Amino acid sequence: MRVVKLPWAEPSSRFTALFESLAIAWLKAASQKAVAEQLALSWDEIHGILERAVKRGLARRQAEPIRHLGVDEKAYRKGHKYMTVVNDLVRGRVLSVAEDRKQESLDGFWGTLTEAQREGRICCGSCSRPDGSLPARCGGGSFRTRRRARRAGACGSWQRPATS
Repeated sequence: MRVVKLPWAEPSSRFTALFESLAIAWLKAASQKAVAEQLALSWDEIHGILERAVKRGLARRQAEPIRHLGVDEKAYRKGHKYMTVVNDLVRGRVLSVAEDRKQESLDGFWGTLTEAQREGRICCGSCSRPDGSLPARCGGGSFRTRRRARRAGACGSWQRPATS
């Protein structure tokens, strides 16, 4: 048996690229469960399509300077579990999602930045204004998020914390 790479499908995918792009367009507007029901697929198949799309998107992403970096903690599962979310506030992208809301969750992100990306400003929580601009000083977010961001040099220029 010989496996041939096809231009209209990815390896280990049962679906064409066109079908996967349709599913991704629907996933932008609905839940995985709803899309799975509409396309007569299982939740696992839809999740596989989503994972492949994220992998393709991350592979295409280039290291661009990050002018304003947002750090926030989000609760899920009825507020008993937390995650740390790092965003590029200018481009509106999620850069990192880590389990828990500890300092270690944020520390793992710093090693992924290039030198050019480190020349920005860190903000925490909801410090951006409705028009998208950012205040001179960061005042949003929870106390814990502000403290973690401040340790990383928030509210001004920031550098990756020194590793010990």
